[in-house]
Amino acid sequence: MTRSIAVGFDGSPDATRALRVALALARDTGATTWVLHARGLLGERGAPAVPPVVSETVTELGLDPARVHWRVEDGDPCSVLLRCVGPPVDAEILVVGRRGRGRHEGLLLGSTSLELVEHARVPVVVVPSPSNG
Repeated sequence: MTRSIAVGFDGSPDATRALRVALALARDTGATTWVLHARGLLGERGAPAVPPVVSETVTELGLDPARVHWRVEDGDPCSVLLRCVGPPVDAEILVVGRRGRGRHEGLLLGSTSLELVEHARVPVVVVPSPSNG
C-alpha cells in the first residue's frame, strides 16, 4: 500500500495533468500527497500561496484536504524531487509531467523527468502530454 506520493508542480499544463494523476492515485490508495514546487536560486523568498488549481482539483476528486500538502523547496526541480524520498515527505512514488516550463522541442522527455527516471530510488510516473500519447 502506498503511503506517500510526491508530485512536481510548476503551474504548467503538463504539471497540472501530473497533479490530477497523482491526486487520483492518492484517492484510490489512501495515500498522502505532497505537491512540491522547486524555487530556484533566484526565486522569490517566502512560500507562495497554494495555487487555486491544487485546491480545486482536491475538491473535484473528493479528497480530504488534510491529506494534501503544499511544499516549496529551494533548488532545481530534479534535486527537490529526488530529496523528497526522505523525511519529511518519504515519497514512495514520484509523479511529474512530461515537460514543465522549460520546453525543448523534439525531446521525448523533459530534462527533469529524464533525470528522475535515471536516478530516483522509487518508481517515477511520467504523465504524457495529450498530443504525445
